[in-house]
Amino acid sequence: MEKQLLNKFQFVFDGKRWVDPVEINGAPGFQFPLKRVKRTRLLGRHYVHRTGIAFVRVLEDEQGCVVFLWLQNRFQIGDNEDLQTQAAALLNDLKAYVAVTSTKSKEVLESDASAVGEDGDGPKPCSS
Repeated sequence: MEKQLLNKFQFVFDGKRWVDPVEINGAPGFQFPLKRVKRTRLLGRHYVHRTGIAFVRVLEDEQGCVVFLWLQNRFQIGDNEDLQTQAAALLNDLKAYVAVTSTKSKEVLESDASAVGEDGDGPKPCSS
C-alpha cells in the first residue's frame, strides 16, 4: 500500500516521525512497539501529498499489521472550499482503494495463506 501512496496517490515520503500513542483512536487490538524518548512514543513513516493538502502516517504494530493515520493539512487548506473538496475526495479514494485491496487480500488469504504480505506491498490481514 505504501508504494501506492507514492505512485497512485501522489504522496511523497517525508521521513519518519514520532507519534504519541494517545493520539491514536480507533485502533483497539494493535500492540505498537513503543520507545521511551522523554515520553512514550512510536516511530511512523510520514508521507505528504504533493499538493500539501494532507499527510499520512503509517504505523506498524508488533504483529506487522499496519494503521494509516490521515491528517488533513488545515494550515494549507484554511477556508478554501476547493482544497477542502480535494482533500475529502483524496481521502475517499484512499478509503475505497484500501477497502478493495483488503477484500482482495482476504480472498487470497482464504485460498492461499502464504501469498499475502510477502512482498510488503499489500496489507497484511490481521485478526481483530
